Amino acid sequence: MKKKAFTLAELIITLTLIGVVGVLTIPAFLQNLDNFYNHRALLEANSILSAATERIKQDYGGDLTGVFYGPLSPNSSTKAMRIYSNYISFSHMCDHGDWSCNGKDWHNNYYTIQKSPITWGVTATASATASNGMLFLISFPDSATQNCNFSDQDTTLGDNLDGKACGIFQVDVNGFRPPNTLGRDIFSFGVTKEGAVIAVGSGYVGYVGNYGYSFFCPSNISTIIPGPDGRYTGNYCTARNLLNKDY
Repeated sequence: MKKKAFTLAELIITLTLIGVVGVLTIPAFLQNLDNFYNHRALLEANSILSAATERIKQDYGGDLTGVFYGPLSPNSSTKAMRIYSNYISFSHMCDHGDWSCNGKDWHNNYYTIQKSPITWGVTATASATASNGMLFLISFPDSATQNCNFSDQDTTLGDNLDGKACGIFQVDVNGFRPPNTLGRDIFSFGVTKEGAVIAVGSGYVGYVGNYGYSFFCPSNISTIIPGPDGRYTGNYCTARNLLNKDY
């Protein structure tokens, strides 16, 4: 019995259909894969920061106020990062105001979750690169950290912690690799004087009460509307991603 072969037209149609399916599905697959790896890296970053903070808490008598507050020389962020360097393995660290470090341990430019660019003067605060490639940044105003009552409604960082924080860590869990976006691979944690590490957006740290990530980081990211302050930039997605809630 003679076997029927595919015609050239049939082969072209089949290959075209395969190409169309690939175009429609591969980007979504790659995005889901990135989200998976970034979620795993976020869990690791939370573990690293929590373990370091717990050890510092024990070594400093249960109160982290003195870790985050100090004289301007070194600057408070520099002092805090130097202390954390004894508990987290950093391959490189930049002090506050060190212009030679520009772009070495943190991004000159990164993005909100709505893809709006953020230009950050990396010399404005201390930053560091961990041995696993993660980037760490500490942010807080010196005037607020004396009593660990940081409550800054900053339009780019979104670090509204209702006067409970000594300072805030931002962590890019995959280093300088893209997307370099808040709520995607850059996440924020508040550290209290009692040694608690709180994912921004968990409700406890939000000055809007218990709204937290469910309000400022809904499951449909595209519904986030740019607002008057940093709560809308993607920082509040740290808690949702950490809990893996429909993220």
